[in-house]
Amino acid sequence: MTLFLVLAAAMTAAALLLLMVPVWRHAADAQRRLFGVLVIAVLLPLGSIGTYLMVSTWQWDAQARAEIAIDSLRRMAADAERDLGAADDVDGWRSLAEFYMGLQDFEGAARAFERAYAMTGGQDVSLAISYAEALALQDPRNLSGEAGSLLDEALARQPDNPRALWYGGLAAYGAGRWSVAEQRWGRLLELDPPAPLARLLTERLSEIRSQSGEAPLPDATEELARPFAAAERPLADAAPAMEGSPGEPGRLSLSVSLATGLETLIRDRAVLYVIVRAAQAGPPLAVRRVAADELPVSLVIDDGDVMLPGQRLADLSGALSITARVSQTGDVSASSGDLYGEGDAVVGEAARIIIDRVVP
Repeated sequence: MTLFLVLAAAMTAAALLLLMVPVWRHAADAQRRLFGVLVIAVLLPLGSIGTYLMVSTWQWDAQARAEIAIDSLRRMAADAERDLGAADDVDGWRSLAEFYMGLQDFEGAARAFERAYAMTGGQDVSLAISYAEALALQDPRNLSGEAGSLLDEALARQPDNPRALWYGGLAAYGAGRWSVAEQRWGRLLELDPPAPLARLLTERLSEIRSQSGEAPLPDATEELARPFAAAERPLADAAPAMEGSPGEPGRLSLSVSLATGLETLIRDRAVLYVIVRAAQAGPPLAVRRVAADELPVSLVIDDGDVMLPGQRLADLSGALSITARVSQTGDVSASSGDLYGEGDAVVGEAARIIIDRVVP
């Protein structure tokens, strides 16, 4: 768009100059010469701009463009769901569910996965796990209900499925079924998960064992992380530490700010969510909610913000994934027009997150 504006301005200036030269040369007197030049230099550009604004369909506001794009995608999803109707099309419902997941519409995803899973007679384990995942992302409390039951059934048939082991472990952990959580997460740890998740699993399993009086697990993080070390992003690249602020032990000290120019996109009553995860694809470990009009803001994430029962920030080691998102609607789920930024942070150290992107 910037290139378009530059080229348009250059072509307009050239056209005006070509018109002004003959008017200036052939005008009968100085008064007519000045009048002709003013008409060409002022009235013609204003008339052209006015005409363009009346007939153009381009949306200049970035947030409005994002809203138009996401609304179009939502209409596509709604139309596809209506077209599927009562059709016995497992692949169609599966694709629709994955489309909803991409939109972070977990309610729609759960609805579509449920239809696809029912059509298989409950025989498709992959669909069962995806359905349980959508239910858990829609509301973590579902892990103690239908999602948990689906995961139990999936693990009975595919005991080494990583997604089922993770979410099934969460369900057992939240319900206080320590031996089940230990068995599931222990098996997941043996499957060489990504380094941040390996660290979290080692810590959680050590915590479970210490509660039962058993010896904590040895720190296997370094060995497990070796295959994934090259893929990890250095902390300094994503979240440079705040000068003069060393952080606090057992807490996350964060400075969250907006990139220049995004301030005007924030609506009234928008909310800032700061979400902490062990890995970018993992579930939230801690969440802080503050009014977006407080930006830029410095805050401390502590154990009071942790979502998992018994979880302590002091027990987490290594880089954690941080997402800072300005929700225009106040909803914790992302929607079109929301502003966000991502980075890494380490418990006990200070970090800075810059919000510099818009959800399409």
